[in-house]
Amino acid sequence: MNNILLVEDDIHIQTVNKRILEDEGGYNVSIAMNLAEARAAIAKSPPDFIMLDIMLPDGSGLDFLAELRASGCEIPILLLTALGETKNKIMGLRAGSDDYLAKPYDYDELLARIEAVLRRRTIIETKTESEPEVLEYGPLAINRIAQRVLLHGKDINIQGKEYNLLYLLTQNKNQVISAAELYEKVWGQPMGKDTKAIRSAISRLRPKIAGSGYSITSEYNGGYKFEQGE
Repeated sequence: MNNILLVEDDIHIQTVNKRILEDEGGYNVSIAMNLAEARAAIAKSPPDFIMLDIMLPDGSGLDFLAELRASGCEIPILLLTALGETKNKIMGLRAGSDDYLAKPYDYDELLARIEAVLRRRTIIETKTESEPEVLEYGPLAINRIAQRVLLHGKDINIQGKEYNLLYLLTQNKNQVISAAELYEKVWGQPMGKDTKAIRSAISRLRPKIAGSGYSITSEYNGGYKFEQGE
């Protein structure tokens, strides 16, 4: 049974979500009223999944999300918020969330989104079980356990979605992967017409792996390829 940490200060939302998640989703749910309680809960027993509100009494959920990702935390996180504008959703995804759902939302959709995120994580973990701990591409080393990337032995600060993008590209070395497929696997939803997020992530990755003898090329059909050569 997966353990979910619900970080939410609205008592009504807490009660309803906890009941839905436990009774219909079969999850074990714990609650944090604020960021301080969330930090304590994660430090004591890291959950399998976090549902995080953005507007909390002691700070911003977005800042907390960035804090978790900067510390190397890879727990799947779904943002639940009343901020439903596209710009807010983009900010949340770029900050490192695995998904974003605006209030009010359909509970069946909520359960489906949680299942999808956890399923993707299971697929990634299963796929990597038979692989070595460190994958090497010349001087570029990807530690799949720590989920860190080193170039000539130096950590080059590739985390979160950038790490997942690079990992997927290296696992399909010399093969073109469409932007839509990459986006769906890393962001967990259809890309739609907005390609800015993935283009920005690729643009940040390229200079970080410069000097490795490998590069990420853009293909004529809108896809990307990890290959030898700079």
